[in-house]
Amino acid sequence: RLRLRCASPRQCCEGPWRHCGGHRSRRPTAAGGMDSEAGSVFHERQRKALCAIHAVNNVLQGEELLEQPEMEQIAAQLRAGDVYGRLSCAERCCTWSECLGSCARCLGQGYYDANVMILALQARGCTVSWCNRTKPLLPQLGLDQPDLVGLIANLRTSRCFGCVASNHWFAVRCVNGLWYNLDSKLLEPEAFGPDAQWPADSSGMGPNAANVEAMAEYLQGLINKHDGNLLRIVRQRGDSSGGDPASDGKD
Repeated sequence: RLRLRCASPRQCCEGPWRHCGGHRSRRPTAAGGMDSEAGSVFHERQRKALCAIHAVNNVLQGEELLEQPEMEQIAAQLRAGDVYGRLSCAERCCTWSECLGSCARCLGQGYYDANVMILALQARGCTVSWCNRTKPLLPQLGLDQPDLVGLIANLRTSRCFGCVASNHWFAVRCVNGLWYNLDSKLLEPEAFGPDAQWPADSSGMGPNAANVEAMAEYLQGLINKHDGNLLRIVRQRGDSSGGDPASDGKD
């Protein structure tokens, strides 16, 4: 079996459609990633400030691909205040960073916030819940839950020498028994843990304890360091409402 683990994190600096090793490839998507062949790990790479789109597509492993026009439509509805009865952007006070993010969205660069991403996930039959970042992370993940799709992390970053605050979204998901970091800024997917191995069970879906512990430790450290948040993505059952979005971050 092909192992898709990198020796060390590497930033994507060569354009989003470059083929990276063996991790599913060939068809470029409008969001700036790469579709893939069966039996490997789907991974969209960074384009513009579209990390929210990449996070959704990566956590869903390319199922029902999310494209920028759909995100723009959802964002327009939220700005108009016609979803969940929220105030439009024009009716509430905005910070300087929010104003810059709004301008960037108008230019088609992305910078989508949590509300937009959560509504896109709900449209794909998923519910989203926020983990409590003040408590240990691993017990909250519910890794034994059969409907768990994956995780999306949100980290606060700064740009322009710290003058502008922004957030970055990236997906984490278990594929063939291993948890992968599917950050769109990486050149290729990375399995967690220095000694991560393929599961020994014949189904190929058994958990690897070291891999799981490394994943939880990595996410806990990033969330603590960058004042981040973590979202659990679960498949809806029956008439599950999916919850109300929250405005905790922007790309």
